[in-house]
This record gives sequence, C-alpha cells and structure tokens, in this order.
Amino acid sequence: MKIKILKKQSGITLITSLIMLMVMTVIGLTAIRLSTIDLVVAKNYQHQLTVYQAAETALRRDVNFYHLYEWMLDNTKHPGETENEGVVSETLVVDLEKDYICKGRQNQATSIGPDSPSCKLFMFTIDSHLEGTGAKDRHYQGAGKQVPNASRGSYL
Repeated sequence: MKIKILKKQSGITLITSLIMLMVMTVIGLTAIRLSTIDLVVAKNYQHQLTVYQAAETALRRDVNFYHLYEWMLDNTKHPGETENEGVVSETLVVDLEKDYICKGRQNQATSIGPDSPSCKLFMFTIDSHLEGTGAKDRHYQGAGKQVPNASRGSYL
C-alpha cells in the first residue's frame, strides 16, 4: 500500500475564508449602524410631528372665542399649560391693546351706542415641547375678538 504524503500545504483556503468572513462582518456591522441611525432619525421626526400637532391643536382650542370670553370674564382662569401624552403645551394670550369697530354678520358694522361691543386684537403664542426630548415648536396667531361689555349687564 502506497501512502501519498503532501509535503507542502499553503493554507490559502483558510486565509481566503477568514478574509471573506471579516469583510462580511464589517458589512453587517455597517448595515446595523446605518439602520440604527435611520431609526433615530425617524423617531426624532415622529417627535417633531407630535409636538407640531399638539401646538396646532392647542392653537385651535385656545383661539376659540368662548375660551377667550371666559378668560376675559374671569382673570384667574388663563389658558396656562396643558399636558397630553408627555407633550406640554403652554398658551400665552397678549392683549395688543388695539380697539376697532366689530363687523357683524355679512360684513355689516354693528350699531354704535353705549352697549355696542368693541373688538380687541389678541396675540396667541403656543409653546409645545415633548418631555425627555429636544422636540419643541412655537406657533403664533393673531385674533380679533369681541370683548365683554359690562354696562347694563350685557356681555356682548
């Protein structure tokens, strides 16, 4: 029986497979890192949209005539802060101290007299932020509103 003895082995297959394994590991780690960054970007975008929507909701709620009417009648009840699912919205209403004649229905002026309502300009500022993140948003809106008229017990 003849035994064939290999005198020299180069080991090129082992070296090639180790290099291929290393390249695939680097590609896999890079893909994981990129997907993690994409998730962080998507999460930040979602936080920003959440805060934007909260600011818009607070703006639409607080610019409402009936809320402003209550605040003018009762100085202790201000819009203040509201919190919804970690989003804090703070409303600030500033009286711009500008009076003008209110227009009634169909753009016709209301009657002028001691009980005629006057209108004032107000600036609403809504600051919203999501707790635990850097997501924040600020919205402004001006609004002209009739002010309560306390003469003779009338409010409008």
